[in-house]
Amino acid sequence: MTDEPEKLMNGNWVSQGYPFYTGTMKYLTKFNVETKAGRSIHVRLPEAKGSLFSVYVNGNGPVPICWHPLEADVTGSVKDGENEIAIEVVSTLGNTFGPLHHMLGDALTFVGPNTFVDQENWTDAY
Repeated sequence: MTDEPEKLMNGNWVSQGYPFYTGTMKYLTKFNVETKAGRSIHVRLPEAKGSLFSVYVNGNGPVPICWHPLEADVTGSVKDGENEIAIEVVSTLGNTFGPLHHMLGDALTFVGPNTFVDQENWTDAY
């Protein structure tokens, strides 16, 4: 066991001390915006990895993001000036049961009973 990191950065959880973690993580930050009538405000997560993203703005939400494009309209929750945003990321079982010992690793798009039946694709490295 290791100590929890003080702050989780964007990106891979494995390299930040969560090599087999399956569950949720919540990212919190603030942003400033000038609201204008007729203008919509969206949260976009184009490169995010996860099975579900719940977006909360100023305590309102959740606004779920489940499929591509990974985008949520948060116009109704945003106020002029400083705003708070929380994005809760729900992971998959990939960190726990995924292709950890397969040569293709995260590039493997499906894992099933026949994924680990040959020595050729096995690796001892994670």
